Amino acid sequence: GDHPEQDAASNGSGDTEGPEEEDQSTSSDETSRVENRWPYTHLEAPVIPVRTDIDNDRQHAKEFAKALRTDLVPKLLRLRSCIEVDEAMQEFASVVCQENTMNFSDFDCHLTAINADGIYLAIYSSLLLSLQLTKAGYYDDPQKEILIPMSE
Repeated sequence: GDHPEQDAASNGSGDTEGPEEEDQSTSSDETSRVENRWPYTHLEAPVIPVRTDIDNDRQHAKEFAKALRTDLVPKLLRLRSCIEVDEAMQEFASVVCQENTMNFSDFDCHLTAINADGIYLAIYSSLLLSLQLTKAGYYDDPQKEILIPMSE
C-alpha cells in the first residue's frame, strides 16, 4: 500500500513464478514426454524407440510395389489397348487411395498424404523404370552397372 512501485513490481512474475514451479513444470513435461503424450513429441528425438516417418514411408512403398507386382502388372499384361491399360491404372490408383483412407485414421501423422493422381504417376514411373532396367539388361545381370537417366 505505502509503496505503489513495489506493489506494481510484486504483481510481476516474481510472485507467480519461481524455481519450484519451473522444476515441477519441467518434470511434468518430462513425464508427459516419456509417456508419449506430450503434444510436440514429433519435434524432438524420441525417448523410446518408435517407427519414423521414413520407416512408414518405406513400408508403404514396399506394400505398393508388391501390389503392383502381384495385382496390377499381371492384369496389365492381359489387356489389349492403351485405353484399357490407362483405365486399369486409374482404377488401381483409386483402390489404393480407398484402402489408405480405410486403413489409416485422419489423425495418423505417419501416413504421407497422396491422391489418386499421385499414385497413377507413381505407377507410370515405376513401369517406366522397370522397362528401362529391362532394356539395359539389369534383370539379366544385377551386378552390371546401369546408367538410367534421372528426369522428372
